Amino acid sequence: MRHTRRRHTTLREYSKWYRRQYLPSLSSYTTILSILGRGLKSFSNLEKKTKKNKNREKPKL
Repeated sequence: MRHTRRRHTTLREYSKWYRRQYLPSLSSYTTILSILGRGLKSFSNLEKKTKKNKNREKPKL
């Protein structure tokens, strides 16, 4: 029991330190994630467009 409690406290301390260290980079990380999300959305839209174009091409052929 002692060991788990000690470990828990160290984890809490580590999380506090982690937040102090990486809060500025976390904001940049979120921006990167948002940019990636936009890219993924545009990519999915492109895929949809290509699928639609393929469907249009089939009756022509």
